[in-house]
Amino acid sequence: MIRQSLPIYKWIYVIPGFLQNRGGDNGMVALWKSLHMMYSDYSTRVELAHWNSDWRAHAECINRMSDDQHAKIIIAGYSWGGYSSTLLAQELAKHGRKVQQMVLCDAVYRHRYWLGNWRAMCPLSKIKIPANVDEVTWFKQRKNYPRGHRLVAESDTTKINKPIELMYRHQKCDDSYLFHKEVFKACHRTLGKNSTGH
Repeated sequence: MIRQSLPIYKWIYVIPGFLQNRGGDNGMVALWKSLHMMYSDYSTRVELAHWNSDWRAHAECINRMSDDQHAKIIIAGYSWGGYSSTLLAQELAKHGRKVQQMVLCDAVYRHRYWLGNWRAMCPLSKIKIPANVDEVTWFKQRKNYPRGHRLVAESDTTKINKPIELMYRHQKCDDSYLFHKEVFKACHRTLGKNSTGH
């Protein structure tokens, strides 16, 4: 029985939107496959999570498997998966862990109770970015609803870049080459690997 293993200290999380799943043919699964091919090795884990996963369990796994406090974490989320990216970050903060890069694509507000989810269609809703997130790059569209909500940093230590507008309807935003390219750029900045061609 193996009692010890090498730590996993680089994590890339891909979080799809509502109605998307691991077996689907969509932009988030395509993104995850490309990231997996390029970055997965003994020290790097590329995860494809469901938008309503148990984020406390995911954060506990990252904390346990990383061993030290120097883990590099990147999260890419789309639609409700974009909102869920902030929930994962909140749980990671409880372990004292930072998220170096977050890339969100038309992230849509989601209420903790189903009856409150009418706010997903309300343009005044906003998404709070936890203080343990270093930098956020985000994309949004104006073609239809639901559409990405405004991001607000909980701390002035978080850098939220200006939004990049996509010429896609919400349901196709995750297919965007610009979004995929920015995720690879975030991985390159944080993990230091060559992302040429993506």
